Amino acid sequence: MIDTAWDEASPPAEAPADGSGGMTVLLPTLGSAGDVHPVLAVARALRARGHRPVVVTSEWFEPTCRALGVDFEALLDRNAFESAARNPDIWHPWRGFGVLARDVIVPAMRPLYHIIERWADRTDDLVVASSILCLGARLAHEKLGVPQASLHVQPVVLRSRADEIGTPHLRYPRRGPRWQKNLAYAIADATIADPALCSDLNAYRSWLGLPRVRRPLNGWIHSEECIVGMWPEWYAPHQPDWPAHVTLTDFPLFDPGEDEGLSNDVEAYLNAGAPPIVFTGGSANVHGQDLHTIARATCARLGERGLFLAPEPDRLLGNTHDFATFGFTPLGALLPRCRAIVHHGGIGTTGRALQAGLPQVVVPHSHDQPDNALRVHHLAAGNFVPAEGLSTDRLAIVLKTELGRDPAERTDHRAGSTNGPDAVAQTITQLARVPRV
Repeated sequence: MIDTAWDEASPPAEAPADGSGGMTVLLPTLGSAGDVHPVLAVARALRARGHRPVVVTSEWFEPTCRALGVDFEALLDRNAFESAARNPDIWHPWRGFGVLARDVIVPAMRPLYHIIERWADRTDDLVVASSILCLGARLAHEKLGVPQASLHVQPVVLRSRADEIGTPHLRYPRRGPRWQKNLAYAIADATIADPALCSDLNAYRSWLGLPRVRRPLNGWIHSEECIVGMWPEWYAPHQPDWPAHVTLTDFPLFDPGEDEGLSNDVEAYLNAGAPPIVFTGGSANVHGQDLHTIARATCARLGERGLFLAPEPDRLLGNTHDFATFGFTPLGALLPRCRAIVHHGGIGTTGRALQAGLPQVVVPHSHDQPDNALRVHHLAAGNFVPAEGLSTDRLAIVLKTELGRDPAERTDHRAGSTNGPDAVAQTITQLARVPRV
């Protein structure tokens, strides 16, 4: 349980005066780079429109925000982010959400509410545009009347019983009757989501004088005013049972440092031989030793060069002419020079792979990754191998098949809109300030 002495909490530092002349937009977000980087892209688009964006997230991302010249508010310290990332259960299909709730979602709920309350007291033109994990934003909307938009980067958070592509989990059949999908969602809520969230959420709601909620992920978590899906229609089309106020834009693709290009070490490796296959388990996955071993063996078996991206590359085996490991590398600059990509199925990496038109194999663990894997397969952009069934033999077979496909058989998704961040900015700033309760 979280600390219930909410009225005794020390208030955050005073909000600076808003001298931008535009609207102030708080952008709370939680999660890994795949969750935060799209918000940074939106922040830049808001600033270009004359508004004042304030990114509210983990201290882990403060240097990136400061480097971009974007205002920053700390929502969680680095230890909370690292604690979740280093827990191997964070990637477990069923236990992962519990880790995320305990270490990230619940601890951020009360501080976020206070941050929004403080800004609302000082700023007349205020909008909050938050990710699905930011419970404090929904509470502030209910209690304070602050306009709130939901910014969703993953289609899986918009539940649909009609969608025949995405599903709650890879083990669940893609096609099935509505009652079967209703049952799947109900079981997921009763056994995973509600036990992790409802006790702390409803205790704080009671303290705020708000009624209890149940099954918060089944609808309550979404804004009643504005929901923005940050993906194109062709990736996850509108569903008839989605809320009517859902607007789809495009992938808000953004890599910090993308304008600076690749590091000298990466450039040297790319120039030393044939285009490599890229492997990554995600920006926050520090448990990539098994994937690294399988990737190296798979490249040797197929006679391909490999390039592995990891948050802590020094912990993995050293580099050779045909297989090298590097830290964070801007995918927008890297992927056009590569042969294929094997990745975890995070939405940011998936969008970049689709943009580059590369053959891809998705190795999903949990969260939104299985849903994205199914969508990649449905789009004829690649295939997937569930993480629990990954082996050198299986990956080599699937990857060889994808590399050998006629390019004419692979749907090209490189064309299309590139104004995702600006479209998001335009949508959320249409929200008007409403009287506070």
